[in-house]
Amino acid sequence: RTRKNRRREGTGRLTKAAYSVKSRIACFGFSSGVFSIYLMPGVEALHKLSIGGDPIDSIAITASGDWICAGAADSGQIAVWEWQSETYVLKQQGHHAGVNAVAFSPAGGALGAQ
Repeated sequence: RTRKNRRREGTGRLTKAAYSVKSRIACFGFSSGVFSIYLMPGVEALHKLSIGGDPIDSIAITASGDWICAGAADSGQIAVWEWQSETYVLKQQGHHAGVNAVAFSPAGGALGAQ
C-alpha cells in the first residue's frame, strides 16, 4: 500500500505493537487512536477499533491472547477488548496523569496501568 492509502484509512503512524505467541495475535496502535488486531503469520485483519483521536501509547495482550488493552496518555483512556466475542471488557477515561504503560498479570486476571 502507498502512504496515501494508509492515511486515507485513518490509521496514522505506528506508535505501539504487541504480539501473543500462544494465540498468534498481533496488535498495532497508531497515532490516530486506532488499534488494529491481526492473526499471524498471514496478517489476517480481525478488528480495527478506535479509543479516540489521541495516539495509542501502550498496548498489552493477555498471555492467553483473549484480551487486548490499549491506552492513550493524552486522554487518560484505556480500553480492554475481547476480540473473539467482539466486546469491550472495560472502557475507562480519567487517568489524570495519562496512561503511559499497561500490563496484564501473568494469569490475565488483573490489569495495571501507569
